Amino acid sequence: MPRSYTVISSRPATRSEIADAQRRAELIDAQLPSVRASAQNWRNGVGLGTLASGFVGLLTAPEIVQSASDRAVTNGGWILLIATVVAVISLALAMRASFGWPKAITLTGKDSLREWTSNELSRTVFYLRASMILTLAALTLYTMAFSVLIFHVESPIDFTCR
Repeated sequence: MPRSYTVISSRPATRSEIADAQRRAELIDAQLPSVRASAQNWRNGVGLGTLASGFVGLLTAPEIVQSASDRAVTNGGWILLIATVVAVISLALAMRASFGWPKAITLTGKDSLREWTSNELSRTVFYLRASMILTLAALTLYTMAFSVLIFHVESPIDFTCR
């Protein structure tokens, strides 16, 4: 048979415990703006840089690839297209992470704002990480496409119809 216990008295919280609880609450409230600022810095720095490098590659490719075979041009062009699509998706995810999504929310309960903030923080971190991964994928694809087009390396993916 389980025993039940009754708490008769507890000590009041000390000033340092109260100050620690207030600092924890302030940190929790500042998390979403902090992550959004990081996402904005990522978007402005690496995300736009990746997209710009792809566009530079697209603009300069016709003059550079004149000596490439038709097969290399086809494969390199397709890889450039895929890389650009991946880079645009990465940029869109970074924008979503840095700005959020325009949506009206209804705060009904006592903890509904804290719950929404926690959920939005999780989504923001997810979109930021996905943007980072896709940016690395786009850079890899750009490198692959430029090596096929400029250095005439055999494409690991063959898009030509035989």
